[in-house]
Amino acid sequence: MTWDPFLSELELQFAAQAQAERRLAATETERVRIAGLALTDRLSALAEVRAAVALWVAGAAPVRGRLVLAGPDWAAIEDESSALSLVAVGAIVRIDLPAVTIADSVREISAPRPLRARMGLAWMLRELGRRRVGVRVWDVDGNIVTGTIDRVGTDHLDLAVHDAGQSRREAVGDIRVVPLVRLARVVGDLDL
Repeated sequence: MTWDPFLSELELQFAAQAQAERRLAATETERVRIAGLALTDRLSALAEVRAAVALWVAGAAPVRGRLVLAGPDWAAIEDESSALSLVAVGAIVRIDLPAVTIADSVREISAPRPLRARMGLAWMLRELGRRRVGVRVWDVDGNIVTGTIDRVGTDHLDLAVHDAGQSRREAVGDIRVVPLVRLARVVGDLDL
């Protein structure tokens, strides 16, 4: 009996077993990584590729378009008319996306963005208020109001209510204080 065929067979078995163990370890590592992903991580990954999505939002019709930015508690979608919607992550009921895009949602993002991670919804709303941009605001109960953001606290905003097409100075009717946890969607409209 020669040992060469026997040893060759053992080497092949060992190599196949080692490869199977590496695949199993890689699969388990990936499962652990995915288990640690937050929804905002997946939204950020989708925003990097400007994925086409439909965000179903409490109290509002689905927001359809390209996911263009995502922060720690908000996502921004650009629709076919180029209008930008800020959606509160806490108001998202579900996300619809093409099956071919699902892998993009769980991939690792290219580089961490520490500044954007600190730009929460309140910060984005303050910027809209600072620029005196007219907005349409949806709450999670489906109420829609138009106006201009006057102030934004840590957990609420003050909205000077006025009709679309009128400036804030001309026609403020009321001031509404809206808790951010009840906010679903905000669309800035430069024509207000």
